[in-house]
Amino acid sequence: MVFYHQGYLRRSLFEYDPSSKNRAVYLTNTHYQSMRENFKLSDHIWTFDRMQSYLTQHGLASAHFVDSVLDPYVKRAANFVFQSARPKLQRRKGSFHIFGLDFMIDANFRVHFIEANGYPGYTWSLNFDTRGFVAEQFSLVME
Repeated sequence: MVFYHQGYLRRSLFEYDPSSKNRAVYLTNTHYQSMRENFKLSDHIWTFDRMQSYLTQHGLASAHFVDSVLDPYVKRAANFVFQSARPKLQRRKGSFHIFGLDFMIDANFRVHFIEANGYPGYTWSLNFDTRGFVAEQFSLVME
C-alpha cells in the first residue's frame, strides 16, 4: 500500500550557473544553502502552495501548475518507482517505511525524477510540519 504526501520543496538560493564550481549552486540540501549570506530557512524550504503562489504572482506558470502538472507527474513517477521495486520490497507485519522521492523542475517547468531515498532526511522547517507528517503516518498505519 502506498500513500502520497506532497512534502516540501527545497530551493537553491544561488543563481544557477552550469560552469560554477560552487556546490551550493546545484545542491539544494540545507547544509549548502545555509552558506548563503543572510540565509533564512523560510526562503529555502517552500510548500507546494507557496511555490504555486510565487509562480502565479510572477506570471511564470499557469495558476494550476501544481495541481495540473506537478502533482500528477509526481504521483505517476511514484507509482512507477514503487511498482518497479515491488518485488524487492519486504513486507513485515506491523511495520511501515517512509520513502522520499526527489524531483527537479527545470527552467521550462518540466518535472524530472532524480532519485528515491529509503531513509530520507527530514528538514525541520517553519514551512513544513515534518513532525506532524511523521505523526500523521503513524496514525494512518495504526488505523
